Amino acid sequence: MIQELLDKITTISPKVYTKQSKNISIDATLHTIGTNKTIYANRGLVLAVISNLVLNSIKSLRYVKREKPRIKITTNIDSKTNSLIIQIEDNGNGIAKGNIAKIYRPFFSSYPKHGSNSDFRGMGLGMTLSKSIIEDTFNGDIELDRTVFDKDEPGKGMARFKITIPLEELKEKKKPKDQKK
Repeated sequence: MIQELLDKITTISPKVYTKQSKNISIDATLHTIGTNKTIYANRGLVLAVISNLVLNSIKSLRYVKREKPRIKITTNIDSKTNSLIIQIEDNGNGIAKGNIAKIYRPFFSSYPKHGSNSDFRGMGLGMTLSKSIIEDTFNGDIELDRTVFDKDEPGKGMARFKITIPLEELKEKKKPKDQKK
């Protein structure tokens, strides 16, 4: 399922164009470790979360004008916690320390409202909705696993988000048997 979702994301937007029509190719690669099991989940909701994180990565890569932009998606089964782990990492702008606590807040955006970089600003709902989907629908967790803010360490900016979903939440749901009257 994750591969199908990644295929949809990369066919929708395999290349990203800046305002100056400069082409930025995104290397979105799926690294799968031990996830050959079938998982059952609402594809639309999982696609919404992964798409949001990938689109945020694309914005970050465009903003920082990275020469070799990279988005890496890794899936893994954690046998200790019996969970599916999805990590989405980019080498974009990273997240400033002062913004880390705000990223799930509704209508928050780190991009300016006005000026030449205002094109990067979204509505500020993507991370709020992603957190709600992962926590409320899948009883999982989404966290900023690691970040380096590019302004603090020029050329080394990055962000990695980690999604953890208990495998129990991804099992096929048994349909209730029809009750006879």
